[in-house]
This record gives sequence, C-alpha cells and structure tokens, in this order.
Amino acid sequence: MNWLMNRFRRSKRDARLQPTGPTEKKAPLVEKAPNGNDRAGLTRQTLDLRIRQQELLAELGVLALQRTPFAELLNHAVRIAAEGLQAELCKILEYVPSQNCLLLRAGVGWEAGLIGVATVGADLASPSGYALRTGKPVISNHLENEERFRTPELLAATGCAAP
Repeated sequence: MNWLMNRFRRSKRDARLQPTGPTEKKAPLVEKAPNGNDRAGLTRQTLDLRIRQQELLAELGVLALQRTPFAELLNHAVRIAAEGLQAELCKILEYVPSQNCLLLRAGVGWEAGLIGVATVGADLASPSGYALRTGKPVISNHLENEERFRTPELLAATGCAAP
C-alpha cells in the first residue's frame, strides 16, 4: 500500500511540473550578434572589461568591510567607478537640502580645489537634479545640443559642453 501511495504522490508532483498552457516556442532572450550569428559572442576585450569591473566591485566591498573612513571610501568608490566605466571624469555628489544643490564630494578628473566646494543644481532642469528627483538615469552624449537641461557650469568649465 505504501508503494502505491508513494507512486500516486510522485505522479501528482510530476503533473504539477508539466506545462499546462499552450507550449508555443518563445524567442530567445539573447539578441543576434551584428554578423547575424545566433550566438552573441563577447569579444575578448569586452570580457576582460567585465571581469575587471567585477574585480573593482569586489575591491570596493572589501574596503567597505574594512571600515574605511567614509571620505576615503568615497574617493576609492569614485576612482573605481571611473576605472570600471573607463571614464575620464567621474563624480560623487551629495544632496544639500538647505541649499537645494548637489555638492561635489569626490571626483576623478576635476580641477584641483573643486572637491568639497563646487555645486550643481538639484532641480529638474539640472541633469543630476533630474536623476535625483525622478530616480531615472540621464544619458546625454552631446551636452552642447541638450534641450532637456541646462548645462551645469561645473561641466562647462571642464570643456564637456559649452555653457
């Protein structure tokens, strides 16, 4: 009798695992490579970059676990982000509610004397302010032609865009 009950339980469990709706074949989640292959292969350079980004993220985690002082951790974080993104300029901004602005707390590639002094607006007309207020990323490859936002003086001063 136990054998029969176990067999019955197993068949019920197996039935739950079977698809119950239409079994149409869905498109693969991987896009085709530009050369038309179904296998989207990573180039060696891209793979190396992804591995380096993972190493950098692990490095930042270790620094945080070592109770690195906050200001020092910010400096490491911005350096790591710049390296991982292969960016010449990178910054960490801190929201200052009393002035409704974002203070440059740490950075890579900025002129000496700007860290802890320079600010950008935190309103919706500022790219950084827009990202803060909406929670959406801001991507703009041509700041000089940007119509959604004003170009912050901090960026214009670096030559990123004309004011």
